[in-house]
Amino acid sequence: MDPDGENLRDAQCAVAVFACARLLADTIASTPWHLYERYTRQSLLTPLISQPCAGVDSSEWKWRNVTSLALRGNAYNLITARDGDGHPAELTPLHPDAVTAIQRTPDADGMIYLVAGDRVRPMDIVHITRYRMPGQLFGLSPIRQAAQSIGISIAAEEPTPGVGIDWKPITIAPEELRFLEDRNFGAPQIACIYGIPPSLIDGRTEDALDVHTTMNWTACIEQAVSSCLPRGQFVRFEQYAQLHRS
Repeated sequence: MDPDGENLRDAQCAVAVFACARLLADTIASTPWHLYERYTRQSLLTPLISQPCAGVDSSEWKWRNVTSLALRGNAYNLITARDGDGHPAELTPLHPDAVTAIQRTPDADGMIYLVAGDRVRPMDIVHITRYRMPGQLFGLSPIRQAAQSIGISIAAEEPTPGVGIDWKPITIAPEELRFLEDRNFGAPQIACIYGIPPSLIDGRTEDALDVHTTMNWTACIEQAVSSCLPRGQFVRFEQYAQLHRS
């Protein structure tokens, strides 16, 4: 096997995956979201929506979470502050590789979370998932989900030791990169795995990502954040209004 050719294939696959993740993250990060009162549908003002945590505005918060979902299928946020009623006042995004999640039972109360090796109560973690399988509380990345859909199981490698909670770039899981390379998947196939038109990845068009594609990603964020808000409140991305106007 030509090592130079193998390295080139790795690079081509990695570039395509990162292009898909970046397009999703950039698009959703720039999409406004709002907090609403369920019965009056009135928009409410809250720092949690404009700046979910210290030093991270809403655009950066959304970008980090979508990137985690696109490359790991899971995004974790630590509740670092609460209001007087005990509801989250700050949601701090965690690097997904800094979190070890263990499912003991089918319900959320059976989850164990370790953040950089320290155990954290499940009630202090907002866990967002993508491509969650029945009976599972973990999400799957699009690549891992695609592998399972054709009957291929990708064994997860042990997480890299020493990963701290500070944010840093997320790499592609090595076992997922091997899956793409072994099957000679190029940019068109990888784009299809992410539900993105290949023309948006290879530069043939400058069209925006379709709202129907991004809705599949924002829905899980909306559900997870809304679940920890005061009863009767929920968050929605503005794309829903854009969809109804189209």
